[in-house]
Amino acid sequence: MDEVQKVYIGSSSNKGIAWYNFQNGELSQGRWTKDERKCTYLTKWGNHLYTVVEIDGDDQQEGGYVVSYTIEKDELKKSMTEPSCGKGPCHITFYPEKHLLCMSHYTDGTFCVRKQDGKVVFCKTQGQGSHLHCSCVLGEYVMVADVGKDQLLAYHMQENEMTLVACYQMKQGSGPRHLICEQEKIYVITENSCEFYEFAFCEQTFTMKNCIPLLAGEKDSTGCAIRMSANQQNIYITIRGKNTICVLQKEQEKWKKIQEISSEGELPWDIQMDKTGQYALVANTGSNQISIFSREQENGTLTYIRKTGGRQSNLYCILREE
Repeated sequence: MDEVQKVYIGSSSNKGIAWYNFQNGELSQGRWTKDERKCTYLTKWGNHLYTVVEIDGDDQQEGGYVVSYTIEKDELKKSMTEPSCGKGPCHITFYPEKHLLCMSHYTDGTFCVRKQDGKVVFCKTQGQGSHLHCSCVLGEYVMVADVGKDQLLAYHMQENEMTLVACYQMKQGSGPRHLICEQEKIYVITENSCEFYEFAFCEQTFTMKNCIPLLAGEKDSTGCAIRMSANQQNIYITIRGKNTICVLQKEQEKWKKIQEISSEGELPWDIQMDKTGQYALVANTGSNQISIFSREQENGTLTYIRKTGGRQSNLYCILREE
């Protein structure tokens, strides 16, 4: 029998953050904090869980908050609440080496960095038309996706200072939405064109290495989330509209699409592997369900097992316990 894992789930409802036990391909004992609304993305470091909370039309609080929770056994205890310093916060990630939180804002295109204790060390709005959607850490750099301006940005992080060192202009209307980083590589899923891009980043320069169209000719489908398996041999991408998951496999340092499978729900927003690599969980925000898949260890393909949920919780993000 597998060990029990903790799985945390963000949502756009007024229920806050949920946490479940996950074991042998099943979720159980779900509980909600019921203290915040629109906790749309989560990140974790040690025994601290962080989320961004979006507040519609609340100019006094600059559009949102960053909230910290301390994880204590079967409880999440709120420990910090600060303005996020931008409007429409939609993503947060933690930079462990420097103990920094990086926050992307969709509505006004603000990129904000805070220390773990909440102190702001960098805050910049990218200008009209900017809609930041995601960031990831690559060594001493933070890569940021701007879905509004079709750009990838690279910031160099130093002590209490960040400098924009590179900007890559992608195809107009492609909409880079989510990205992940691995060594000197950046992998991007575009929202509007539903394409997978591979970039190298060396000497503060982006170089495009590959582009794979995922849904040639499909309309009303948008790329959403991208995740990499722990063994770095598979990439998983959720596609809204068509409600599918695309699986990529690395062969001789090249990526190819090997599977497209139904998400078994509507509007798959996020996907996450469990820490054993045996299972994948998909948050379907349109149908408020988590779909669970087994993962083939040899090639990474997915097989649907079951789903849970169905209540009005508007699931967005899945974060597993390390």
